This record gives sequence, structure tokens and C-alpha cells, in this order.
Amino acid sequence: MMNCIQCRRALDSTTSANGFRAGCEKCGIEMMSLGRLMKLSDSRVLTGIWDMIQSESLRPQWKKSSPCPSCTTLTMGVPFRHEGKEHALIACPKCYLVAMKTPTLKVFEDSNTQVAEKRIAAAR
Repeated sequence: MMNCIQCRRALDSTTSANGFRAGCEKCGIEMMSLGRLMKLSDSRVLTGIWDMIQSESLRPQWKKSSPCPSCTTLTMGVPFRHEGKEHALIACPKCYLVAMKTPTLKVFEDSNTQVAEKRIAAAR
């Protein structure tokens, strides 16, 4: 079982063909594998961010955060701008776990028009 990176509560997680995902209702944080996030979003939005995380020379001096709940490597706070708004996520460069608040996750989901269309169709 994995704990929330913010409040340390034990989380229930799901693993499927789409990857790993866990959420904390108390904090509003979603944690997932990079693979799952890539399936939810337009890869062009995520690729640039992940390239910076993986490249020491491209990465600014981002703040090291808490130990990854999956592998204990120090995670990084990753600020980024999308459509003129500031967002942030936490990423583990070793095991590819990413964590973010629900509004930031929505940025990624909305970047994928197929996912957005499915969500609209389901709401009808």
C-alpha cells in the first residue's frame, strides 16, 4: 500500500493495463505512473515537461521534495505554465511516479481531445 505524499494517509490504488493510479480524497492529490498520465493526456504537453525532469542540463534547480512513496528517491517539485496559468506536479525521476492536485490533472486530461470527448459523451 502507498501513502499520500502530503498527509501520509494510506491510499487504495488501482493497477490496470493503463497503469497505476491512487488518489487522496483528503488532499485532492492524484498519484499515477507516467504511463497512465501519458494515456490520459496529449503527449506533446507531457513530453516537454518530462524531458526537463530527465535532463540535468535542461532542468532548473527545482526544489527537492519528499521521498517517493514508491521507491524512496527524492521527488522534485516541477512548476510549469500551460495556457498562461501556473501549475505544478511532483515527479520521481527514478520510478516515474507523478503526483498532482486534481486541477492540474485536469489540464493534462483536457489536453487530450479524445479523453475530453469521452468525458462529455459520458455526461450526457
